Amino acid sequence: KWVRSHQKNILDVNKRMSLKQAMILQNEWHIALIEYEVQQDLKKISTLPSYKKYTHLKPVDVLIDGVQFQLILNQYELKKEMQLLKHCVLTYHNKIKDKNYIVFALTDKNIGTERNTVNAYTMGCNVYENGDLVLDQVRGFCNSIAPSSIKLAVSEFLSQCYQGEINIHAR
Repeated sequence: KWVRSHQKNILDVNKRMSLKQAMILQNEWHIALIEYEVQQDLKKISTLPSYKKYTHLKPVDVLIDGVQFQLILNQYELKKEMQLLKHCVLTYHNKIKDKNYIVFALTDKNIGTERNTVNAYTMGCNVYENGDLVLDQVRGFCNSIAPSSIKLAVSEFLSQCYQGEINIHAR
């Protein structure tokens, strides 16, 4: 399906366009496609069985060093995360459903209480058969690298998980 728009799209690249212009156009087109797909899916999500939460996961909401960690519990939340941060976290849906992955929505409350593209991050962890979590990635808006303050909070969060202070029940 094509995004209907009066704006240029990736098909409008021509020989007179610089590489930088083409890359900007490609990024804009990619974002437009994601937004279109999410909007279409969000219209349908309330009637789909996938709206139900990942039944093997229990809510987790923890604040560490001003960073809030909230476990994503259903596909709808996963899609909202993708829409806000413009990245591909939704592609992990099947891994989450199969109990091999979990995703947390991180909010840096030191910057602001409402989640936005400046203070929001996504953390993904692989889950192994024995229940161990191994950090896969922490990404911000458009897959940007998280700052050191977020990485330190993530390290402390995982340390508390390993010590049993935070119980994820991911399996």
